[in-house]
Amino acid sequence: MLKTYSLAAAALAAFVSSVGVNTARAEVTFPNDVYVTCPITPGDLHQWARYGSEGPNGPFNPPDSDLFNDDTNCDFYRWGAQMFLFLTSPNTAHPGYVFDGPFFYDVINHGNDDFTFEQFLGDAPNAFVVRGLKGDEAIGGTGQAGGGDVLLSQKGSLTYYGIHVNEAYAEYLTAQKAGQLSGALNTNFPSDQPEMEELQNVIGKQLPYAEALVLELKTSWVDARTVDASRYLVINAEVPAFDRSSATDWPQTGTETMPLAMVGMHVVGTAKGHPEMIWASFEHIDNAPNLSYYYMTSARQPALAMPDTAGNWTFFDAMPPAGTSPMIATVAATSDTGIAAVAGKTIGPVSVVQMNPFGLAPEDMNTALANSDLVSLNGSLLNMLQQRGDVRGNYYQIGSIWTQKGQMPTGDSDPNIRGGDRLANSTLETFHQYPDENNGFQSKNCFLCHSTSSDSDLKISHIYSGLQPLP
Repeated sequence: MLKTYSLAAAALAAFVSSVGVNTARAEVTFPNDVYVTCPITPGDLHQWARYGSEGPNGPFNPPDSDLFNDDTNCDFYRWGAQMFLFLTSPNTAHPGYVFDGPFFYDVINHGNDDFTFEQFLGDAPNAFVVRGLKGDEAIGGTGQAGGGDVLLSQKGSLTYYGIHVNEAYAEYLTAQKAGQLSGALNTNFPSDQPEMEELQNVIGKQLPYAEALVLELKTSWVDARTVDASRYLVINAEVPAFDRSSATDWPQTGTETMPLAMVGMHVVGTAKGHPEMIWASFEHIDNAPNLSYYYMTSARQPALAMPDTAGNWTFFDAMPPAGTSPMIATVAATSDTGIAAVAGKTIGPVSVVQMNPFGLAPEDMNTALANSDLVSLNGSLLNMLQQRGDVRGNYYQIGSIWTQKGQMPTGDSDPNIRGGDRLANSTLETFHQYPDENNGFQSKNCFLCHSTSSDSDLKISHIYSGLQPLP
């Protein structure tokens, strides 16, 4: 259902009139007259780079989360930027990326929220799923949050999902479930180096990249054969296969292996003073256009960034008429046996937009300075990476969320929440960008579910209760 939306009418009308005119590749861009409040400099890249070299697609060190400084919002965004570069660095042990290497695990759902840690090294393809209901036995429960809506790209690719955790997460869970931890460490992930040292003493070994503390990742992917794969991080994966001969019902027929291109990533990790975890989110610049948003110009005046012009986006096709909301009308959802069309519709793509750029209300002029942090960070970092021929220059940080002093959030309207209080990834929370009207489930941000309202053992991680310890 569409409803009236308070987006600037002129901006939306101009955007709608341009749709379908330009058939070139489209991508998110950033205003070049922004007031630079949170830049990434060449010196930063040199300091972050492993071995002091920041060549194309080269390795980066993780930020030292025990030395994390939370004086400004920019500190959180810089943490996210460096962590993303580290996680997507090449492995030294085998082809692939750090988040898919020997110091990380994929989390696999075997049905009824029965999860295990698995590693897919060498030539073994990852095992990813399509979006499914939590605990969906037929397809898997590691898909998008809330509901069972299925996301297809404009080229007809299903969107596939993975969950990944680092070794610190896996060893912590194993020790905690064995009753080996006590005190604060028994109820919260390690959030500083002394707590990491306590964990390492309990398990009897040193953990690699211990300075990164605990990490949990969520990734989203499309068939790499449907995009320009040279612009993406690419991985091989085993995914569900479907009989697509019907327009309304796609039964699952088994699995198939294909190259996948990453379109989104949540980076969730602890840092000093923040056991609630910092939630940073990233998207490919070709995914979908941003709606208009305010930013601060170099003249210290708020300005309206107009929606991105039309083109060949991965998930966007056309806007609704001016004066109506770009609410996403789902057309298909997971069923007990596969994917089924919503009543009266056929299975196919939907047109996706980023409704709340940088996780803040798009119509609020008071967000101009806050948005400038991410505009200036992304503009400076992506420019340097692209000049180096680094594929990571095609991914931007859409925002981050945390609490003021590391308090465990009580919900998505907790007054201690800082950062993007409307944060949603267009590929990971496609159908629940605020405000939404899908499935009777409305969320402002991650902390609706990842909070003290959860019934999980560690409330900020939904997979935690059902995860089996390491063998």
